[in-house]
Amino acid sequence: MKNTTFIIIGFLLITAEVAGQQIYIDGLYGRSSAKEFKNSWGYDLGYNYFSNKNRFGISFKQYFYYTNYDDFYFSRTYGEWCFDKYEPQNMRMGVNLTYSYKLLENKNSNLFLGASAGLNYYIFRGRYTRIVGSDIGEFRCFNERINRYGLGVLLEYELKHIIWDRVSMSAKINPEFTNFDRFLSMGGRYWFIGWANFSVGLKYQLQKNAE
Repeated sequence: MKNTTFIIIGFLLITAEVAGQQIYIDGLYGRSSAKEFKNSWGYDLGYNYFSNKNRFGISFKQYFYYTNYDDFYFSRTYGEWCFDKYEPQNMRMGVNLTYSYKLLENKNSNLFLGASAGLNYYIFRGRYTRIVGSDIGEFRCFNERINRYGLGVLLEYELKHIIWDRVSMSAKINPEFTNFDRFLSMGGRYWFIGWANFSVGLKYQLQKNAE
C-alpha cells in the first residue's frame, strides 16, 4: 500500500510539471450510511488542469476506519439471533475524475461547483467476537469489493496566496453515492453507500497563470 501511494504521488508530480497546473493534498473526513465506515478519516492527493473557468482533475483517495462497532441480526445458518462485535481495520481507496466550474473569482479567493466520478476498492479486515446463544467465538476476517463506482457533487472554496503566491488553502464538501454489492444481488448488505465528505487542504500552482 505504501508503494502504491508513492507511485501515485510521483505520477501526480510528473503530470503537474508537464501540464504546468496545480497539485494538492487534502485531509478527509467521511461520514457514511454504512456502519463499517461510519466516521472515516483519510487523505486525497490530486492534480487539477485549468481551461478558462473550467477545472478538470484526477485524484487518489484513501479512507481508514478503526472504530469498533456491533452487529445484531438473525442468522439463517444458526437459526437464532447473533451478536457480532468488530475490531476493524477497514479501508476505502478510490481514483476519481472531477469537473468543476469557477462560479466566483476575486483577487484572494475562488468558489467552484462541480461533479465527481470514480472507481472504489473496499477492504474489510480485523477481528470480531460472535455470540450465538451461550456460545462465544473469536474470528479474524478479510473481505473486499473491487471496482465499485461512485458519483458525487462538490462545492469548494479556495483562499489564495497563503504563505506565498503559489500556495492556496481550500475547503470542500463532496456528497456522493458509491456502489457496494451488485445491484439486485441476493443476500447483499448494501447496494449503495451514501457519503458526506469534508476536506481541507493545500494547493500548489506550478504556473502563475494556471488560472
